Amino acid sequence: MILNLKIQTRYFALAGLIAFFPVTGHAMDPTQCKRGAQALDAKRIDEAIKLFTQCIEQGNLNEAYFAFAYLNRGSAFRHIGKLDKSIQDLSKALTYAPNNADALAERGTTWIKQNNADMAIKDFTAAIQVDPKHLKSIINRGLLYEALGQNDKALNDFQTAYDLGSRWQPIVDKLAQRNAQSNTDSTYEISFPLPDDFKLAFKRNDDQGQMYQYVPKGESLQKWGRMFTVVVSKLKQPIVGIEKAMTQNTINTYISQCGSAQSTAVAFPAGNIPSYAEAGYCDDVDKSKIPPQIHVRNNGFILAKSYTAEKVVYSFQYEWQSDTEPSTFVKTSGLLTKDIMPLMTGAVVTKVVAGKTN
Repeated sequence: MILNLKIQTRYFALAGLIAFFPVTGHAMDPTQCKRGAQALDAKRIDEAIKLFTQCIEQGNLNEAYFAFAYLNRGSAFRHIGKLDKSIQDLSKALTYAPNNADALAERGTTWIKQNNADMAIKDFTAAIQVDPKHLKSIINRGLLYEALGQNDKALNDFQTAYDLGSRWQPIVDKLAQRNAQSNTDSTYEISFPLPDDFKLAFKRNDDQGQMYQYVPKGESLQKWGRMFTVVVSKLKQPIVGIEKAMTQNTINTYISQCGSAQSTAVAFPAGNIPSYAEAGYCDDVDKSKIPPQIHVRNNGFILAKSYTAEKVVYSFQYEWQSDTEPSTFVKTSGLLTKDIMPLMTGAVVTKVVAGKTN
């Protein structure tokens, strides 16, 4: 699909010098490449192109420096509008370094200048697959999705960029606008595949929100080994990234009472509503830190996943605990893969608009 995209002034380019590759292999003279990099960094584009050309034509480079030279010359060509030559050089760089996220991102940016949305998205996506934290590719793909009218995909990319630390103001504004929008025709539904042997053990519903706790039949809040909890928390105003903050607060509070503990982020399929999940492993609980009315055993595990939906945060939590088995038992026994992950994958929030589910 070829489109006339009007976002050329907003894309994130890799300005100036693109990092050196390691030097290995046979004897060579990369002097002109180094001088070309200095010229490009100083925005002396024509000089940089000339020096990179000399470096390439001398021929006595290893693959890393050939990739370096083609990548930077391709970037220089784009800066002066020679887009075909830019694509050729960046493609050549990728023959030497096929898994280089910077080269993929640079070619994606050139595809934008050529109004080729399909190829740009393909390259940005490939760069993100190589480096899931490649911010320029994530942001550029989000801007491209936005230009194509694919707003849900765009906002997902902007949320990812924000979670990775980007505070570029247009992204912050877009996410705040999304969270501030209130559609009176919209409602949210939560669903989760609760195991057949679980029963409702506790329910709370007040002005702050709701809480539902489930334990296996035969267990109670005073004596349980597994528990599934659903929490619906109301917010006074939308807060960007609150789903991550609340999940991490839950995990950090949980493991703060442990003699030894670890936490790790957990990936679930992305949806149209921002979410974040994290797991905590806890051993040797310091029971002196636990209120006496709360049932706790020596070792435990928790997996928490939260969603943000306008002024509401939905949280799902699965807890396991034991007096004899370590927290890693959830993995070694297969409980994590067979029971916990399927349950938490199915625990989702969906938006219903005018009778349609997104």
